[in-house]
Amino acid sequence: MSEEPLKPRFSIQKTRIDSDVANAKSAAAAGFIPEKVVYADLDDEITDIFDRIKRLRQKKIAIVIPRRAAILQSIVNLKILKKKIDELEKEILIVTLDAMGLRIAEKI
Repeated sequence: MSEEPLKPRFSIQKTRIDSDVANAKSAAAAGFIPEKVVYADLDDEITDIFDRIKRLRQKKIAIVIPRRAAILQSIVNLKILKKKIDELEKEILIVTLDAMGLRIAEKI
């Protein structure tokens, strides 16, 4: 059985946050198959997510974030996450259906 790549709504890959659905789909189609999936809780803070990612040795990680999660409520949170991911030299794919979070990510 072959695994289908995740089809995210938007992605953070290396240093770029891309909220364009077409680009996110092309990233998945281009072979971004995460080595690890991290599930965020509604009340997870940026430090919680970052600490989990930092402990992982995998370089390709998908973060599944629920609607109304604290991490997606502020542009500052996403900017911090982007900066920290850059420092770790990891590729992150964010999967969410949070429309408000997507609008905030478009501003980065």
